[in-house]
Amino acid sequence: MMTTFSVVLCTYNGARYLREQLDSIATQTVLPSELIACDDVSTDASVEMLTDFATHASFPVRIVRNPVNLRSTANFAQGMALATGDVIVLADQDDRWQPHKLERFQQEWQQFPETDLIFTDAELIDGKGQRLGRRLWDSIGFSCGFRQWVQCGRTFEVLLKRYIMTGATMAFRSELREQLLPIPTTWVHDAWIAILVAAMRGRIVMLPEPLIDYRLHASQQIGAQQRNYWEQYQFARTITAADLEQQALQFQQAAEHLEPHLGTDDVHVRALLAKTTHLRSRACMKTHRWRRYPQALLEFASGHYNRYSLGWKALLVDLLT
Repeated sequence: MMTTFSVVLCTYNGARYLREQLDSIATQTVLPSELIACDDVSTDASVEMLTDFATHASFPVRIVRNPVNLRSTANFAQGMALATGDVIVLADQDDRWQPHKLERFQQEWQQFPETDLIFTDAELIDGKGQRLGRRLWDSIGFSCGFRQWVQCGRTFEVLLKRYIMTGATMAFRSELREQLLPIPTTWVHDAWIAILVAAMRGRIVMLPEPLIDYRLHASQQIGAQQRNYWEQYQFARTITAADLEQQALQFQQAAEHLEPHLGTDDVHVRALLAKTTHLRSRACMKTHRWRRYPQALLEFASGHYNRYSLGWKALLVDLLT
């Protein structure tokens, strides 16, 4: 039985690059069963482009025009709820797919039908569509060591330390929506999907093939800026206690969302709550400087920096900033 794909595309003033993305979807070697395009009150020609595309596409195109601006997380959640295919494939308005992307996904699901989520690497391109000679995973710090963890089924452990999946490269079973929705507005949709699927012991497949061209440009919401060690340190210095409290709230929300599905004693729920406590401890160090050194050393001795942050790097940031 062939897998059917629902592509969920969200737009907001994306006319500059939208046509190229739509064309790359229309020329897939395996076509989607539908495209759901949710426009978030664009003031440019995005809706007109979608409407024109719908008249020529060889698959159904559903265009949803939001009466008010939902922002990306709620907009993607809306599109996910409307999908009717076996698998939901997320799409950003400014990228470009490789022609065999859906075919490659279909091959994977046919060979391993128990797969819950697939994510891939991507080539980085600039605003003019020129390749930058770098790949997404390297730019976001998804190291070879972390990739080995994922291959060994330790994806949840990696996600407790850092985000490694971009929605634009992601596809997942539509039947997971009951456990994924609603998405809190404090989260970015792809990070929420990744951490929940991993916590629910979903089978996550990592494909090192770059199946999309991921565009970097000045007006995008979230990019993939590559930083050297000094730049990483300088960026870390800008993280405030409020930022850490916000992250703590996010992981608390994930734990509370999963409790009805997994139970309060589930190891993943308890790990999310422990991550919450660790983040709040780090926030406390920034607001009560006299507690910084003993608190940091306690967190390090307990192994929390290695489990829930980036180890000695995070420890040094807390001690020195």
